[in-house]
Amino acid sequence: MIKKFFINITLLLLTTFSILSAQYKESGFGLALGVNYTTTSRMFYFPNSDDKFLRNEYTPMDDISGYQIDLRYRLTDQIILGASVEYAKKTRDGYEITVQSPTGIKTLEVDEGYLFIPLELSIYYFLPFSTERFKFYMGGGMGFYLGNHVRDIGDVYVETEKRETNYGIHVATGMEFMATDFLSVRGEMRFRDAEFELLNKYNKQGINLGDEFYYIPSQTFESKINLDGAIFSLSLVWQFSL
Repeated sequence: MIKKFFINITLLLLTTFSILSAQYKESGFGLALGVNYTTTSRMFYFPNSDDKFLRNEYTPMDDISGYQIDLRYRLTDQIILGASVEYAKKTRDGYEITVQSPTGIKTLEVDEGYLFIPLELSIYYFLPFSTERFKFYMGGGMGFYLGNHVRDIGDVYVETEKRETNYGIHVATGMEFMATDFLSVRGEMRFRDAEFELLNKYNKQGINLGDEFYYIPSQTFESKINLDGAIFSLSLVWQFSL
């Protein structure tokens, strides 16, 4: 549902700003719609365990793809302010949970992963060797990180009972090619160490699979997601002024 909403908003913005497009100026807005790729992330299943081994144990979940919307305002010849939101979901199959059935204890394979939505504010600086067509920049800022644990077993899924507020910083460098006076292509590399902890619970205590009923654990469980990889993005940017 969130992914569908994100796509609908993107299409609406595409239509709106194609109408508002104007010539690139020394001050004005740039709306970017793009895709991104994060190299690595880690999922911890016992982040607050007293056992050091369990606390540091994690499952790597790499090659994360997502979408992003980025709005920037060129404040001066050199300074740009930006705000962005991203959407990324990463799951894998083969994760096993232990359940109780009338015939004994069994294991079920489930889809396991997370949903990640970072909201970030940034400030950028055009580098001196930029030209009229090629704009090189670097910058950084702060982010607020939202996310959910994803685990699906038929119509049973995990709900977030409690989420720790998580903030962080990021740095970025990139290049923008002005294809026309109002349209450009942007490539960017960003670094952040996003992390958030969750307290989770299944939405149901049982499920029918085939001809057998399985009891799902009712207790809450903790998890921690850490996205510490580099982020590469490619975006199409509309330049406009109001």
